Amino acid sequence: MKKPAAKRTPARKTKTKRAGPLDRFLSGEDVEMLRQMLTNALPNPQPSLDDRIESFLSCDPANVDEMPETQAMMDLSEELERLRIDANGGAPKARKALNRARERIGEAAREDDIHPGILIILGRLFASAKVDVGEAARASMGRMVAEGLFQEPGEDGFRALMQPMLNGLAGDDFGLHEEIRCFSAIFPSAYKAGLVEAVASDFGDRARRCAPGFLLDPDEATALAAIRGLAASAARGELDAVTRRRIGLIRPWLPSARREALDLAFPPAAPAQEDAGARIAKATASACDGSGASSLIATVKRGARVDVVVLLANSRGIGDSTLIADAPKKKAQELQREVGRAMPAAETTVETWIRLVRLALGRNLVTNTPPLFEFVRAIETIGLEQILPDCATPAETIESLLAGIADRDEEAAIRDAHRAVADSDVAESWFEAGEDLEAVLQPTRTAAEGVRAMLEAYLPRRRDFWSSQCALTALALSAAPPPEGWRAFALVGRDLARNTPLTEIPLMARIAEKSVNAFFANRRRAGSS
Repeated sequence: MKKPAAKRTPARKTKTKRAGPLDRFLSGEDVEMLRQMLTNALPNPQPSLDDRIESFLSCDPANVDEMPETQAMMDLSEELERLRIDANGGAPKARKALNRARERIGEAAREDDIHPGILIILGRLFASAKVDVGEAARASMGRMVAEGLFQEPGEDGFRALMQPMLNGLAGDDFGLHEEIRCFSAIFPSAYKAGLVEAVASDFGDRARRCAPGFLLDPDEATALAAIRGLAASAARGELDAVTRRRIGLIRPWLPSARREALDLAFPPAAPAQEDAGARIAKATASACDGSGASSLIATVKRGARVDVVVLLANSRGIGDSTLIADAPKKKAQELQREVGRAMPAAETTVETWIRLVRLALGRNLVTNTPPLFEFVRAIETIGLEQILPDCATPAETIESLLAGIADRDEEAAIRDAHRAVADSDVAESWFEAGEDLEAVLQPTRTAAEGVRAMLEAYLPRRRDFWSSQCALTALALSAAPPPEGWRAFALVGRDLARNTPLTEIPLMARIAEKSVNAFFANRRRAGSS
């Protein structure tokens, strides 16, 4: 990273003190400089957070050459994503590091002690790593917008600013959508909505083809703005077949309010038929890990090579989606083995694989967490014209799995199932972590007290979660021999769904013991440091 022009003091900055060439281009006067800054390639994730954040906050650049170097941005992006993954996996240090970073940025933002260009970069890096930058940072950007530091999305100056940037971005529709999403994440909701509406209506076919992705945006105002912009393009006859198809594909995944608004703008045609995923040559699914995450891999033949679709599902639905295009078959096989090393996985039928995807989409719908636009690429690669969410409960999924199983209600079979699941490789990685658990365990003094507290005060409210993990694991492994393996998870999940006392479920005792042991080990390490 370049050394900052001057080390900043905590004093509140004024617009006069910020003035310089960089500030002028933020107002739209130097389009090329902004395009250079915003089109830097920002690949994914790597290490060392507090110092990295501080070095960004210390920058007060007078021109684009004094902005942080690309390598510094790559390193910060990599570190943020690594910590996010660790935090989701239950690592307290990672969670605390991310919280510290947000607090430090928030402290500087409340004092308006971040240069506008640096704030945009931080917002973009946090968004690309799927980490929340914090409300204080967005509020600071909101004040900058209110002060007129940025052109409004509806103004001619804004179009002069954005068009060269959009034209200069390499990549496909999905890459363009990701660039716009990450760039706009730091801005206030109303400003972001205006930007998205302008992109959907005013910036040509390429921009319009990426605009349906904003129907899936977490922000309601942004999603509704995308609908307005796309409707304006449609009224002018400027909406191509690809964009219309994507709107139809996404429609069933949307919460009811968005779906109703979309139906008014684009009355639904006859629903497309769900096909059997005929392009899929091989499908693999993994068991769920302790956080509720699982992998769903589909291989699509492309002559002597393959496209590999990798979906990561979690307790909230489809999370991440990756396409490895035009890969040698050996690469696909290596990826499948790698997934199997992380969690038990099995080749499954195409129908079961699609059912797992539909169940994940159902969780997206129930939790009001739409999938990312990249998921559309996965569905297009597989060749599905439509895929509908399945909102079946864990109990319903289990009942469908156990239908026709002769010994499903025999005491001996149920007892063996509980023993097998508690001793399984899958359950080896199942545990609980996080702030809610720590609040329950903090007052306990011994491991025995902690286990009792978990079974009495914490795990009862986690029944649905663990019943779901058992149901999804059973479904994922249902095509793998021997059948007793997946049946055991279905039977244990059924007892969890039926409110069988937790003391009678060995799996819950094992999860409690592993979670408590990890908590006390972390507490000992914290006390000795």
